[in-house]
Amino acid sequence: MYQLPQLAKVQGLVHGFSTHEEGNQGFRSKRNQPEDRAPKGQVIQNRGRLLRSVASAFQIGNGIGMCVLEPGFEETILKVDASRGGDGMREADSGPKCEAMITTSCVRPLGFGSEGGYLFLPVADCIPIILYDPVARVLGLVHGSRESTVRKIAAKTVRLMAQHFGARPLRMVAGLGPGIRTYDLEWFEPPADDKKEWQQFLTIVEGGRRVRVDLFGFNVHLLKTVGIPENQIEASPVDTFVDDRFFSHRAGRKGRFACAVGMVPIE
Repeated sequence: MYQLPQLAKVQGLVHGFSTHEEGNQGFRSKRNQPEDRAPKGQVIQNRGRLLRSVASAFQIGNGIGMCVLEPGFEETILKVDASRGGDGMREADSGPKCEAMITTSCVRPLGFGSEGGYLFLPVADCIPIILYDPVARVLGLVHGSRESTVRKIAAKTVRLMAQHFGARPLRMVAGLGPGIRTYDLEWFEPPADDKKEWQQFLTIVEGGRRVRVDLFGFNVHLLKTVGIPENQIEASPVDTFVDDRFFSHRAGRKGRFACAVGMVPIE
């Protein structure tokens, strides 16, 4: 299991990202391809192995697994609670379909379930982004894909946490987990209104044949623009394209790693 060192020190929060040691965390390697399904029992077993590493009280039935939206769908940020416990954890496509989840549940010792509640996101190059206010006890988890980054979902999630759930960006912490850094595309065109904002996060490579898109840099920029101090934002240096501890669609390492994150009592 991999952790962000500074985020691991934050009181009231536990998190972890699986590596190959915890096995494939996704029911299928590619979206909308039923023939590419992984053995369900094995995935559930692998998820249990990860959860036990993150917190001994985490159980399959008490988490909420995000089912990320397909490219081109409208943005969706959902508030989730105990009523959704277990969604997305035992069956493919059974979790909430969204690009970000927010929870405020912290009634019982480890969150919204008697055995501990957590948010769960399987990925394979996209950036899992953890957002947390330790005072308001509000937790967010964002699927940092190219599409959601262009739509500035991380910033919009912070604003919703502040407007509706009492979070304050100045005291929030953010953690960007492992993701693709060597993200080279033949073509990338940001929205017309955002071209200037994107400029410093695009680099021409391979003699002008491709453009490198800095998803990490742009997401950190977004979090800073909504008021989270830079020294409270931690970005993993891991590039999933080249680091074989992690699954990567672009590198051809089929499967998914996952982020699990939950709130614990502050002592």
